[in-house]
Amino acid sequence: MLRDKGPQDFVYDECNNLGKMNFEFADKSSPMRTAVHYAGRMQLFNESNMGDIISSQYISNEFDKEKC
Repeated sequence: MLRDKGPQDFVYDECNNLGKMNFEFADKSSPMRTAVHYAGRMQLFNESNMGDIISSQYISNEFDKEKC
């Protein structure tokens, strides 16, 4: 089906909505574990998108059909 029709917007929307719910209702973890986790992820971000570091593992801000 993916080969025939290509990536579908509704699949992206559904996954993104699930990610938003998972982000909103995520379990709390220890402060040390959280700090170490985000310190490692900071290498993947620059100043322009650093504000998305916390939600980025749950929510995608863009969908590019060409990259799929």
